[in-house]
Amino acid sequence: MGWTFISKGIANRQFLSELDKQSITYERIWVSPTPLNSILWQAIVEVENGYYFARYSLFDDRDEIQFYFERNHRKKIDSVANHPLINTYLTYTQGLPLVKVDKHQSVRIYAVKFGPINYAGPPKFDYPLKFNLDDLEPDSIKIVNESGLNGPIHDFKGLMRRVAGKKNADCRSRER
Repeated sequence: MGWTFISKGIANRQFLSELDKQSITYERIWVSPTPLNSILWQAIVEVENGYYFARYSLFDDRDEIQFYFERNHRKKIDSVANHPLINTYLTYTQGLPLVKVDKHQSVRIYAVKFGPINYAGPPKFDYPLKFNLDDLEPDSIKIVNESGLNGPIHDFKGLMRRVAGKKNADCRSRER
């Protein structure tokens, strides 16, 4: 357990240093371990209009941490946030909802508190609450499995490559 506190301290210092180096001003930051280990850490960095996501392995052979930005359209759902089903999912996100809205008013809310399902490259998320702003009937509001995969670890080999700190850890989720 002591090792986990030490390694989290190292990861925190790396993420904060890199945010400062890249001049990213943030509101909040969460640093947590990835599944099954205390060597590969993930950061969720909240900024005014979205989130940055990054991974850092204590064994990284990279010179800098890559932050990936995802725009958050949270204000687009303010008018429907009190709908019982939507409010329940927003509560589940524990203050970390990533809201995506397309031109057809189709909304996807991802609970990003656990971080992306992939371990390298631009972040990918799964199990969003999906609905349309023009149709808030209970039957049309659903949580969907977009990847078609089951379980918390979608790419075990990719996870192991990132734990090892591989610069070119090309982790691909197996999409169906």
